[in-house]
Amino acid sequence: MLGNPGSNPLELFWDVIDAFDQKLDKKIAIVEDAIMKYNERHSKQTEYEDSQGDDKMNGGRRSFSIVPNTTWQAFSGVVDSELDAASSSMTEDDLRMVYKTVCLIDRLGLTVGANSSSQ
Repeated sequence: MLGNPGSNPLELFWDVIDAFDQKLDKKIAIVEDAIMKYNERHSKQTEYEDSQGDDKMNGGRRSFSIVPNTTWQAFSGVVDSELDAASSSMTEDDLRMVYKTVCLIDRLGLTVGANSSSQ
């Protein structure tokens, strides 16, 4: 390696970190899609109930979003209910990693997703 052009060990390290970051971003995008599907389905159901003159508060239901006090059970219930066959290859460990990452990002007040800037 010494004297030859190419990547040094530090650059190789950052290449590995970048690859992990890209994989995590893909998993977060899958989860965001699942949450959007859940919210769209829930929104349509609420609109239908409202059009039927249902004066109830729709069981207290509302759209799902991740906030610092979102529990793992609530998160996994929503995401598991909306994952399609293409994205069902995500393991529980993958989902837990996304959950922890998104909750941490939310606590820190950062953004995640397509509109966020990368380093």
